[in-house]
Amino acid sequence: MMPVWLGALAGVAALLAAAKAHGRQVRLEREAAGYRSVVFGGDNPPFVERLWRRDRLRYWGFVPPFALAGGAAAYAAAGAWPLALVAALLWAPTLGFFFAGLWSFGAQRGRGGVGWWLLAAALAAASGAAAFL
Repeated sequence: MMPVWLGALAGVAALLAAAKAHGRQVRLEREAAGYRSVVFGGDNPPFVERLWRRDRLRYWGFVPPFALAGGAAAYAAAGAWPLALVAALLWAPTLGFFFAGLWSFGAQRGRGGVGWWLLAAALAAASGAAAFL
């Protein structure tokens, strides 16, 4: 059995890797449209603002349903509230980054590396395995 702290560490690492892969994918999408630099928190071209708004809508469209379904499924499977909270508060945002980023990856027709995606998937699998093994 994997120690709980190791599973939690893998979950946090998966969240960070998925966020990195997602952000990289959105950056590649922006750069492919010809916008090489931006000002975070400042004024940006309308295309960049639309891209970021659309991406936020995608991400936040995924996270709440994943949190509800994941929390309920984790509780039903293990009968433990801590696991349900991990599913809702850690795994749901990770999946949100996965799906929003992969949507952007698809829009780019696979442009960009898959290394961050593979790392995030491996860490997420390790975190899930730790929770249920």
